[in-house]
Amino acid sequence: MTPAQLPEILLHVAVVRPVFLWGAPGIGKSSLVQKFAESLGLECVTMIGTQLAPEDLIGVPQIVDGRS
Repeated sequence: MTPAQLPEILLHVAVVRPVFLWGAPGIGKSSLVQKFAESLGLECVTMIGTQLAPEDLIGVPQIVDGRS
């Protein structure tokens, strides 16, 4: 996929399911998504995979009433 194709994919796919962008560090993935979100007036939340534990990605543990 090229940077020019990303907005089209995000408009049609990201509204119904999460999108994971994979690529080399420093190529502008985050900047492209932030610019896209801004163009739609949406908040952009960045999750950096190398700083996440596997539990973060699958939703475990869940905190309910202050307990996990």
